[in-house]
Amino acid sequence: MIKEKIVDLLIDVLGVNSEFCNELNFAEGDLMKDIGMDSLQLINFFMGIEDEFDIEIDKEWTDLCIPFMLNGK
Repeated sequence: MIKEKIVDLLIDVLGVNSEFCNELNFAEGDLMKDIGMDSLQLINFFMGIEDEFDIEIDKEWTDLCIPFMLNGK
């Protein structure tokens, strides 16, 4: 359920289809490098996560957040 919400956010932010997002390796990916997000898209993505899950993400820990949320690691 968490992964689906994150994929939906990626689809909204990037304007891509679900097949693109489902093929991504979130555990080892770098959102800006591997997916091609620019800094504004990355900020919008993390703001969407904060809104969706009613959390506040410490900006220094963003590299750890996505793999943990998707893989429970």
